[in-house]
Amino acid sequence: MQKYTYCGNESILKRNLKFFFISNVWVFLVGFAWYSLLRRNLGGLDLIQSSVILCIFHLFTSVITVISEWRKSKDVYDSVFNTVFSLGIYTVITYFVFKGKIIVVVLCISVISLAVRIVFLMMRFRTNQDKNKTKKIIVTSCKRISFVALSIIILICGYTRLFGPALMYSSAKATVNTDQQFEDALKSNISTIRKLNNEEWIALSASERLDVLQCICDLESIMLGVSNCSLKVGVGDPDKGDLGYYDNQRQLIVIDSEHLLSSDSWEVCNTICHETYHCFQQRLAELYMNTDSQYQGLCIFNHVAKYTQEINDYVDGQDNFIEYYAQDLESKAREFALQQTYLLKEIAETGYVPKLS
Repeated sequence: MQKYTYCGNESILKRNLKFFFISNVWVFLVGFAWYSLLRRNLGGLDLIQSSVILCIFHLFTSVITVISEWRKSKDVYDSVFNTVFSLGIYTVITYFVFKGKIIVVVLCISVISLAVRIVFLMMRFRTNQDKNKTKKIIVTSCKRISFVALSIIILICGYTRLFGPALMYSSAKATVNTDQQFEDALKSNISTIRKLNNEEWIALSASERLDVLQCICDLESIMLGVSNCSLKVGVGDPDKGDLGYYDNQRQLIVIDSEHLLSSDSWEVCNTICHETYHCFQQRLAELYMNTDSQYQGLCIFNHVAKYTQEINDYVDGQDNFIEYYAQDLESKAREFALQQTYLLKEIAETGYVPKLS
């Protein structure tokens, strides 16, 4: 790689800096376009604000690179490194709450690898002349190892974001006995229900909150008779404005990440109850469709016929909020969620399960 001094090669310095900045902008734009598919917003900020901060951070890393190594000619590798570094740090910050364990593992392996590399170099090069060479090798090793580590983190988070419906799933083992009656199941899980009290909820991590919500989902599944569906609870980034959704194919309820982290615990509980009821509605619709036509007119199917029609012609809230809100599927789910949230809140505050009729 070409070397130069400031005095004798000022034109080379200018040419290399020009090349570096042009290639840096180009590589960053390409990387930013790809990264827009998996980027999450910084906590409390919207898309534009998060994007501005990311661009400023990338500019900062570019300036630091120029200042710290101004005698070194710049190439595309430097541009790619800066882009991966800025995107990687942004990924660590925004995904750590959900991917903290895997991120820590990758970073620990990187630090250990670098430490081993440094020890090896210190043992190999011991003369004063070799020490200067050792410093350069250490700097290069730091860049290469951090480049690989951050690339791995971006790819892991990117794969989860692009190909998985959720960023993280509940890891709770079955704490609810599906053979129990609803009232008995509530009594057996009072300690978990009480974690929904705001003073306890605030102290829980994201994974612990998911485990509580999984328990609530299991309880509501028993109450609705859909425990055989084995609903799973996860956290992700649904369409803007959606607090959560029910995936009938995967038997999965996905809660919006900001909703999980920032909303009142009872609002999140309401969302879980709401989405669990959608699973119940799907089972009713399947029953209706598999029932002989001569029995489909029974009054017990009055709402179910409407459910079936609305499932087939579902109106999303992003398309038409008024029609979405007025659907029987949604109004009945809201009614059920409000009723069950009130019951669970009473249990959490009193530690007592009232007699259920």
